[in-house]
Amino acid sequence: MKWTFYIYCHFLTINTALSWEWFDSVMDSITGERCINRWMPNDVKGLKNDFNKEVFGQPFLERALIPLLKHHLGVDMPEDYVPRKALALSFHGSPGVGKTYVSQLIARHLFKDGEKSKFYKMISLGKSMEMTETHLRELVISTVWECDRAVFVFDEIEKMADGTFEILKSFLDFHKSVDKVDYRKSIFIFISNIGEDRINSLALSYWKKGINREDYPLLEFSKVLEAAIYNENSGLKKTKIVKNYLIDLYLPFLPLEKRHVEKCIAVEAHMSKVHLTPNSVKTIIDSIEFLPAEEQIYSPKGCKNLASLVKIHGRNEL
Repeated sequence: MKWTFYIYCHFLTINTALSWEWFDSVMDSITGERCINRWMPNDVKGLKNDFNKEVFGQPFLERALIPLLKHHLGVDMPEDYVPRKALALSFHGSPGVGKTYVSQLIARHLFKDGEKSKFYKMISLGKSMEMTETHLRELVISTVWECDRAVFVFDEIEKMADGTFEILKSFLDFHKSVDKVDYRKSIFIFISNIGEDRINSLALSYWKKGINREDYPLLEFSKVLEAAIYNENSGLKKTKIVKNYLIDLYLPFLPLEKRHVEKCIAVEAHMSKVHLTPNSVKTIIDSIEFLPAEEQIYSPKGCKNLASLVKIHGRNEL
């Protein structure tokens, strides 16, 4: 009798587990993506690996961005961990150095649906309609209401009206909730070219001093970027978000050297299934005007526009 009861209970346990699995699959088919762990892997380890394989010459990704993301997402933390505030990141640098691509990689490793996730909002202000404060506020509130782990990316913020992002201050501040919505697990990323000249100038000065790129001091870059984003025209100009130190990281993307561009060419050739000879790679490199004129170290376009050059100078793999 005891064995019969044990087997019956065990059968119920198995069926309960199967029932929940079946129920989850039914819910997925009805609602699609949901704000639950199964849809949000928070794969910081995989993100770090992709940074190393696909983003070149950016030491601050591993030194600063990965630790911040890991802590904010509660990796290796107690299950009930909640950060004190939303994570606010400001990405700065020249075109083609990886700013937007890094935000896309973050989406791919934080959401099962990657960039297609309904909880990942990429607003490219160079391509979309003008972003009004009302639309901005409604977008953030409605998305976080549905999922408190939402990620917002605002690209080309220098094209926004000065101070537009002031409307976000309460969402980025140290509040447990705003109008009954908790924003503390969400992430906000602001992308711009603001401060690129300062980044490039600092990088060149450290290069001339013989300092290893991986050892450049983040604090020195952060100081000049904070001043630039506060004073120059953009959606963050003169905002309390900057003034009250609510940006958690001003992340400089360093200008790319020839060795980094060569790695980009190799990745592009692999993705395009194109074979390049060493001479072809040299031809592509020689077609790029590196700066400054005397040292010829940095690519002014980073790795932008390499796809067409790779296809022109390579041959398709059979």
